[in-house]
Amino acid sequence: MKISTFAIEAAKNAREASEKPFRWSAHHVKELIFFYLKGVDLDGSSKIQLTFGEPEENELVYSKILNASNYYIVDFDKKAYDKLSEKEREMYVLKESIIALKAIAELNQRVDVVGFLSEVEKKIIDSDFYLLVHVKKLDKIHKIKNIKYKVNRVINREVGEGWQCIVDVNGEVRKLWMHKIPHFLDMTEVFKRSDCSSQKYSIYDRLGKERFFVTHEGV
Repeated sequence: MKISTFAIEAAKNAREASEKPFRWSAHHVKELIFFYLKGVDLDGSSKIQLTFGEPEENELVYSKILNASNYYIVDFDKKAYDKLSEKEREMYVLKESIIALKAIAELNQRVDVVGFLSEVEKKIIDSDFYLLVHVKKLDKIHKIKNIKYKVNRVINREVGEGWQCIVDVNGEVRKLWMHKIPHFLDMTEVFKRSDCSSQKYSIYDRLGKERFFVTHEGV
């Protein structure tokens, strides 16, 4: 089975070691890895979680239940991690995550995936931990006023995960953040579909609630 969900979390003991959430610094790295990992068959599970910290009593370092797998990265000192610079933290999370994913692949005789993971690591480092994804399904055009709307999902150390509306009015471009930044949650289910009425451009979540809008007159 191919991967459809990927998570990087801190173990309970690691969460208790600091008031600063681990996911704040790990979120963009997690999303960068998942961008390349999505659709890969690592060990037959659709959900993969890497947990930084010690397993609970009676828990295994690597476990696989139904379609979900978890791997503990046990050599993790949260207090020492917090003292690292921003760039050192993201590099640490990337390298430890790739090592763990390779271990899972090797345990499941997926030698081909091991090589692929090395390529993923290099691509992320070469990009300086930056990714911009054009979410084409949210594109809209107001033909009468000649206004083009598109949305980019930005992943990097500065914003974590930032969604940006690009408004093009006759070649004059404005960029509008669609939420407060920095932000450390996956927003793909929040910005699910778009609509362009006579008055405004709107984006809705999967339940149909309007989450962002900009009026044509306001641009």
